[in-house]
Amino acid sequence: AGAGKGFKDWMACFSEMKDLKIAGGVALGDGLEMRLAFRGMSIDQVDGCAKRAGFTHTIDPDHKYVEIEVPGPMGQTYSQGYLALADGTIYNRQRIAISIIPSVDPASRSDLEADAKNLSTSNATNDKALIALAAKTDRHQTFWFAGSAAHTPAADKIGDVYGSLDIDGGLKADVTVGFTDTSMAKQLEDGLEQAKKMSDSLPPDVRSLIEDISLHRDGGSVRIIAKLTDSQLKSLSHF
Repeated sequence: AGAGKGFKDWMACFSEMKDLKIAGGVALGDGLEMRLAFRGMSIDQVDGCAKRAGFTHTIDPDHKYVEIEVPGPMGQTYSQGYLALADGTIYNRQRIAISIIPSVDPASRSDLEADAKNLSTSNATNDKALIALAAKTDRHQTFWFAGSAAHTPAADKIGDVYGSLDIDGGLKADVTVGFTDTSMAKQLEDGLEQAKKMSDSLPPDVRSLIEDISLHRDGGSVRIIAKLTDSQLKSLSHF
């Protein structure tokens, strides 16, 4: 319970920063690698969020790097390092080994500094396909994302994925998935149709959620639009 409260306080601390903007990238290979960039906050503020959450945290004397122990699955904790770049951006990177019990390979300060030296050439600005895909998203929403499973272990099932999430009195999602295995698109469509037929046996909030989900399939491409109210989110959290 203490770890759960700490994580909620950790996330709440970030959400209260009104000028905060986050950009991230995910790569899937022999594991999962995530890179995040934060604008609108400082290393001292990240350190303050760790203190508020009750997490173990160590900030370097120059206040350009902080390492934080964050609760993970099965009662484990793992390190997260945050580095302040020259332009004020806060950079974080971590790799997750996918297994029954996921393990995290944290990045040290020297690792993040090595990444920073290559940022001018190692980035997505030359990926024309990704930029074109990102242009299809609604970038006025709270979060938007675009990516492709090409050249990953999932390439035989999934292709391009893009969409947006908006948080305003609940959660609104608008997601398009291009299935390279078109049978999966049909299975998803049939599954939602079956769920709607069986929704009478579900609690009212969950039933209304299922009924309000819209799915549009065009061959292997599926677009799903759903809006969850605060009460529906609370109902789902009890499942």
